Amino acid sequence: MVLLMTHSLSAQCISGSQSKYPANSEKKIDSIFNFDYRINSTLEFKTRGKVERLSLTYYVNTQDGSMFFPKGILQANNFEDQNKHFRFDGTVWLSNRQMVNYIFDKANNKKRAMTVATNQSSSDVFIDQHTAILSFFNDREDSKMLNEKPEPLPESFVWKRITHGYTGKIINSNSEAILTVYFDERSLTIHTSTPITGFLVGVYNFLDVNRCNKLAVFTKIEQEDGDYIQEELFSITQEEKSFNASSYKPFGLLKGVMGTQGNGVQNMKAVMEDFQRQSMEIGERIQQLQEEKRKCRENIKGDPTSCNKKYDLLIKKAKEDGKQLQYEMMKKMGVEDRIKD
Repeated sequence: MVLLMTHSLSAQCISGSQSKYPANSEKKIDSIFNFDYRINSTLEFKTRGKVERLSLTYYVNTQDGSMFFPKGILQANNFEDQNKHFRFDGTVWLSNRQMVNYIFDKANNKKRAMTVATNQSSSDVFIDQHTAILSFFNDREDSKMLNEKPEPLPESFVWKRITHGYTGKIINSNSEAILTVYFDERSLTIHTSTPITGFLVGVYNFLDVNRCNKLAVFTKIEQEDGDYIQEELFSITQEEKSFNASSYKPFGLLKGVMGTQGNGVQNMKAVMEDFQRQSMEIGERIQQLQEEKRKCRENIKGDPTSCNKKYDLLIKKAKEDGKQLQYEMMKKMGVEDRIKD
């Protein structure tokens, strides 16, 4: 869960805070992606009592908020950098918060872009993030909130400049969590066009000419059960980075399976259930034809050629229907090249 927010420290702001850097494609996952800043950080998370720390280096686009993780995030979503079947080449987090893993499929000598499609647009994400930002920090203006004190920065994190921390409860559709965020007190000269440029840390854009961009150097989200995720900023520097994904073939549950309306997971389940139903119907048809062929051969007097000719043709047609159904399903998933003749 990533919550994006801002705050109302008074400082002299830069003029014209909007980024002029070109935005990346929101929908074309096999395109060339460009980024203009590099972030070095440490990501720590606790799940079911187990704590892990990862060093992150990733790149951000200040125009649309998209990100590129050369070594992935959260252990590259369970991919090894090198293993028997795949080579992991990087992860792009698009502006609509769709995550795409780019891999090289060694067994089939194919570059693949693995993803699950999202029904969100970049504008949806922008509005949600901006609303979350304003809501959180407007609550901080409440007199009841003035006495809230964020937990101290962890000993593992050292930031040499002055910081100011905020904390409070955040609520999503299923649970509550405690958010803690520390900002560097200085205003920034980094121009951005989205509520946040970064994962949990990074540049927070106030989207108000009377307020300033600020640098979030530490952010932690802690769940009710004690599990948490936090990011500690080490550095953010201007550095251009390009990732050419034009040769990667879309692979995974794409729009043909997820749909473009409603709940993508439910759509996928319905499509898969329909595929299974049709497959079973074809399988049952083949079994029935084989049984009819057997009875025909038993009951006919003389040469069974006519039985063979009639039913072999029908069985062949049913098998071709099954193969076509499988091809259409695998095409929707982007892996039709894996069907062997």
